Amino acid sequence: MKTELTLPGQKWRQTHQASIDGVLGAGVRRVESRGQQFFNRDKWPLRKLITVMCEWAGKNPGSTPDEYQIGYWVELANADYVDPGIVIAQTPDQLPLSTRDALVGGAYHEAWHTKYSRRTRLRVDEVRGQILSRWSRIDWAKLSGKLLEWSNIIEDIRIERVGCVDFPGALSRMEALQDLILRQEEEGLEKAREMKMPVNGKLHTVTCYFRDKGLGYDTPTQRRAFASYDADGIRFVEETLKPELDRAMALGPKDDNDSLWVAMDVLAKIVEEARKAPPQEEEKPSQGDGSKKKVWKKGDKAKLRSGPDKGKEILVTYASRPDRKTGEQRIEYSVLAGS
Repeated sequence: MKTELTLPGQKWRQTHQASIDGVLGAGVRRVESRGQQFFNRDKWPLRKLITVMCEWAGKNPGSTPDEYQIGYWVELANADYVDPGIVIAQTPDQLPLSTRDALVGGAYHEAWHTKYSRRTRLRVDEVRGQILSRWSRIDWAKLSGKLLEWSNIIEDIRIERVGCVDFPGALSRMEALQDLILRQEEEGLEKAREMKMPVNGKLHTVTCYFRDKGLGYDTPTQRRAFASYDADGIRFVEETLKPELDRAMALGPKDDNDSLWVAMDVLAKIVEEARKAPPQEEEKPSQGDGSKKKVWKKGDKAKLRSGPDKGKEILVTYASRPDRKTGEQRIEYSVLAGS
């Protein structure tokens, strides 16, 4: 087995600041190298907007915000402050060449966030119409984490595509960074399987395949990842989420709010797809050691055990006949008032 050439980590640790300065200029951002992740501490008003928006949805179920309320969210988002700085993942003392390139790619990525992502104050007229046009599609109350995740994925696609155009010499380093992330994800999935932890293969694929296609890198590691992804998840991205994927890939240097609007559209479609899955009633043990599977009929009522409406009482409005082989049904339902 061929051993990868290594370099002295201490020497390359000192170059991280130069990588950032090469994008932003000297003295704009200080850099640290520690931990296992790359991140950029700064004032990101869109991320704060997501948090306060979803919190309000949770406290005001079934309500639509007015202009005054959205203005208050914008004030909170603009008032947020963070001491800025960039963190590059830990640089080992014996540094493989591939890891060196990935660390440089990570530095470029975080510098591009500072260069391209929204850090200036938001205006109400920029966000009001975009929020209200999407508000009624789903309940945003418990989706703050997912909305942050998806907006970050789409913003990563935007800044890396823009950055690779503005800094063409960065491409090989960005491919190395993506390969590192894919290897880490593969290791994480293997550990989860070893520990017999549940893994939603379709949802994992939707997230990763959307990101990978959006970034557009082509390496052997990326091709192996594509081959390992769930077929249904790939189909969902290629068909249902194709308009959002195309929009994400087309975002330009000035489109610094659009990651949130595309993320809201993506998440709405994912939640709408999840609603098509059959609801699950509380299990009732049958005679013997097994449990009897519920056969749903129009007019049935139950509390959902999973999905976006978990814990709510629902009324079945349509139920197909159970599949003879799998027993699965297609269910449509409405949430009962007050649940």
